[in-house]
Amino acid sequence: MLTNQVIVSFSHNRWYGKWSEKQAILTKFAEHGNRCLLVEHPFPVRAVLAGRVPESNFGLNRVNDKVYYYVPSRFHPSFSKNHPVLNRLTRDMRIRAVHRALRQLGWARRPILYIWHPDFLEMVGRFNESCLLYHKFDRYPIVGEPSPDLLRRERELIDRADVCMTVSHEIIAMDPMFSGFEFMPNAAEFEAFQAAFEARGRNEPADLASIPHPRVGYVGAINRKIDFDLMQTMAERMPDASFVLVGPEVNYTPEDAARVAKLKQRDNVHFLGLKGFDELPRYVANLDAGIIINTKERAEWVKYCYPLKLHEYLAAGLPVVSTDIPAVREFSDVVRIATGADQWIAAIRACLAESGPEVLTRRIEIARQNSWASRVERISELVERSMGNGNGRR
Repeated sequence: MLTNQVIVSFSHNRWYGKWSEKQAILTKFAEHGNRCLLVEHPFPVRAVLAGRVPESNFGLNRVNDKVYYYVPSRFHPSFSKNHPVLNRLTRDMRIRAVHRALRQLGWARRPILYIWHPDFLEMVGRFNESCLLYHKFDRYPIVGEPSPDLLRRERELIDRADVCMTVSHEIIAMDPMFSGFEFMPNAAEFEAFQAAFEARGRNEPADLASIPHPRVGYVGAINRKIDFDLMQTMAERMPDASFVLVGPEVNYTPEDAARVAKLKQRDNVHFLGLKGFDELPRYVANLDAGIIINTKERAEWVKYCYPLKLHEYLAAGLPVVSTDIPAVREFSDVVRIATGADQWIAAIRACLAESGPEVLTRRIEIARQNSWASRVERISELVERSMGNGNGRR
């Protein structure tokens, strides 16, 4: 297992935004004595000029002794591709600022560079890295076809990387340039969700405690991939059930915004907002069923995903109903796959009526096998193999 390494990760995610694989993996590496820095994406210049940049702790921020995150200054924004000189100037300023942060921490040594998107190609080679990882966590772009520039950048990143991984067999199969990728599906922080399951009923968050059972829950980003029309139909036809959505509301179309507004008018639909990871397991464990409810209109998006919430639901002991997603099919012994309102309602009713220790044990065992601890052990093996056989940076 890797230990005593410096890992610098570049991501579009904010550390205190929605919990994702980025925070989970760095947290696990830190538990093994590695020092981890997440560098957040710069703010776009248009957002800065319009005053839409949230109050942030710009610069270096401590999570714990082994984990820090860096928020680029609003004075070092990103520009559109129409301004390459300005982009290069502010990018170089950000790189120098990250080097200063590493020196401030006493971590000024050859790091492992962990890249999540081709947008960060220009970071490669700027940190004298000992190893370069590229972790493709989704299809890029999520919808539509990739631009020639994105394809060029991704090919170059793959060519330069020592280790390439992705969350989906479908991504590996979609293009020959991904054929050598390691399959690295998403997972769950098993111990946290299992502990919340063991304490369920005694650890209910205040804003959930007043919501009647049975609770049918969706946990994750609430965005345009959700089938809001199906959720509206189920809420109308299942007035005895409470539908609970936990997560940030992001990237709506105007049509989606209207659908969400209609859902919020119902007494049995509850939007509880974004929760930090320290709170999230308690919300999941105090649901009665978990749902993964994606719209057919976003089939290309959904096809390549591996829902983070799947193993979180299972680790908390929940029965699960899901849209037909390739990544979910292999778990059909513990996940009911539904199409259309009638099947969905029947599947949720069956979940709520389900009892018995055997199926519960099976859910929890599958989640145990799909923990972030096991994923990070595998990533560590790949990095150590690369560095050991001389494929690492020189």
